Amino acid sequence: MLDTNATGQRGINIRKNAAGVQTAGTDIVLDVFPGNGTTQARPFASVEQQFVAGDYLEMFLYQSSGGILTVNGGIAATFLSFRFVARTA
Repeated sequence: MLDTNATGQRGINIRKNAAGVQTAGTDIVLDVFPGNGTTQARPFASVEQQFVAGDYLEMFLYQSSGGILTVNGGIAATFLSFRFVARTA
């Protein structure tokens, strides 16, 4: 979650094998929405994706308010989780 602010946009970008670079790897999810100034931004995305051994995910947050917005930590605030569905042959 990002602190409240009515200016700019917020976004989430989940990438596969990005090596810490927001423009590298494979784009899995990109969701951008406006800040509303009354509630903390809670980006959410759900997607199915195939992986091979050694693949990994990274989550990047984006904001364009023109100032610093705090990313609130903790398991209930900012996290990335995923679920293993099945092995393929």
